[in-house]
Amino acid sequence: MKIIHGLAQTLTELHYYLESLNYTLKGINICNSIESLYLYAELHLLTGKNLVHLQQPEKGLHYIKQSKNIFSLQKNEEFIRIAEHELESILQCLCTSMDKKR
Repeated sequence: MKIIHGLAQTLTELHYYLESLNYTLKGINICNSIESLYLYAELHLLTGKNLVHLQQPEKGLHYIKQSKNIFSLQKNEEFIRIAEHELESILQCLCTSMDKKR
């Protein structure tokens, strides 16, 4: 899982969002199949970020909200703040794009 997550992070940083998305979704599926929470929330957060970059903010919001919920259950305050920051950024972008359409 650590290799998949690290590769996905690197691909996102290099702006290869679709390739990264493929790995994050693969990682989530592996976590589900082996019933592991190791890096599960982090993979959801990164999936959400990739979807936002791929112009799918609603789907991205869904994954980021899930990651925040998982971080909350794990009492991981640092990552809760990161997820909240991502949510705020996306919501601001969505509001701005809706205002432009009017």
